[in-house]
Amino acid sequence: SQEDFGSRIGITSRAHVSALESGARNITNRIISDICREYSVDENWLRFGTGGEEPVFIEMATFSLDEFARQHNATELELNILNYIYIFQKIL
Repeated sequence: SQEDFGSRIGITSRAHVSALESGARNITNRIISDICREYSVDENWLRFGTGGEEPVFIEMATFSLDEFARQHNATELELNILNYIYIFQKIL
């Protein structure tokens, strides 16, 4: 919905989103950046429609600390310590 879309990019008014869609309001660089960030859209595609066969969406890099630790032969104790640190940081 317009409300959901707007809230994800920092626009609180459905009317503002509607005005952007209809061309009644100009889309700012900030809005374009927010859309690209929030929806993982390639900025050149959104701005210029360029890319052809290139993907419209940007692949998000993923990193698993658990997987990294296992690949480097971490012990169960070390994995538990990493998990406790992660949980503690989320609490703060």
